[in-house]
Amino acid sequence: MNKYEIKYMLESEQSKTDRLIDIMGKDRHHIDDLYSQIQEHKQTIAALGATNRKLKIENDKYKQIEKATYEKDMLTALGERDN
Repeated sequence: MNKYEIKYMLESEQSKTDRLIDIMGKDRHHIDDLYSQIQEHKQTIAALGATNRKLKIENDKYKQIEKATYEKDMLTALGERDN
């Protein structure tokens, strides 16, 4: 192997290394973007969970009101309740 072949091989390997570094940088940037999207989705899920809990409590309240109204109407219909 002469010095020109060695120089060519060295430049070729440097070029490969540079391309790999660029690819790693792009991948890292993509990973960071995905991580931030995951964090946003986690926040959205947490917010929706809180909303879901509030709505469940409200739904339970309305179920109790409905049950009480039904029982009152049944007792009134049967004549067992005096107003």
